[in-house]
Amino acid sequence: MLTGGAGRAVLEAAGDQVAELEEQLELLPPSRFVPGSAAHVAMVDQVKRSGAGRPPGARNLATRDMVAFVRRVFGDPFLESARELLHTPASLAAELDCSKLEAFDRLERIRADLRPFMYARLAPIDGAGRPVAPAFTMVFGAAAPASSSSPDRPPWLEDFEQSQGLTLDQAPVSHDAVSHGDGK
Repeated sequence: MLTGGAGRAVLEAAGDQVAELEEQLELLPPSRFVPGSAAHVAMVDQVKRSGAGRPPGARNLATRDMVAFVRRVFGDPFLESARELLHTPASLAAELDCSKLEAFDRLERIRADLRPFMYARLAPIDGAGRPVAPAFTMVFGAAAPASSSSPDRPPWLEDFEQSQGLTLDQAPVSHDAVSHGDGK
């Protein structure tokens, strides 16, 4: 049923039709999904007790089967990437026919990909060892050189005046001859 001022206004406007609609709604069986109803609470408790659903962190069946297939056919990608680290930049450069610098960059990329599996990423800390909260800074406009702006005037006013061809120091006076006349 509608409640509140808007609800009462709708009910008054609908008049007799509301009584017919309420009679029809009473014919519907009560829903077990109404939060707080006894049937809903019993259903939620049963689901919690049965342990229905996938455990946290478990993969679905298709992903599990694909991972098993890739490991059987191609080997473990983690292990295969780690094997490439047995190369030195010189030996990898000779094998790939590239420069030692390119070979070093490729080895370093493999190391960077594997590092998160070996060492957890650390939160940023300050000099005293306390965690540093992330900061967000937004800058509007460009900073004017120190020589062109006066210390009493904010730099965004100069940008505004240059882009609009206006100055805020001028008096708001119209320069049209008609506007100064007596007949306006």
